[in-house]
Amino acid sequence: MKQNESTFPPRASRTETGASCRATFSGLAFAIPVVLVWGATFVNTKALLADFSALEILALRFALAWCALWAIHPRGMGPLRARDEALFAAAGLAGALLVIAGVAAASGRKR
Repeated sequence: MKQNESTFPPRASRTETGASCRATFSGLAFAIPVVLVWGATFVNTKALLADFSALEILALRFALAWCALWAIHPRGMGPLRARDEALFAAAGLAGALLVIAGVAAASGRKR
């Protein structure tokens, strides 16, 4: 192979590979606990329905999530565009409605 010829796919240098491994490990270090906690909330929700309403559980989950996010990044993201804020609000509302519908369906309550 000639000196100026490139290989395909391009080979990563040793420093790029190390940075990539650290980024992957860092992502997994955050993702695994999130998946475990998020999955546990659905199991716990069914047990909590004996003492709390679905809206109370939903409010508690959102409050705990907000506290966790604030602990990670207390200064926030700063002001966003109004369109972005509206999209976030719509996504939150859709998520809340899906949780309420899921909890209602899982509880097996008939009206």
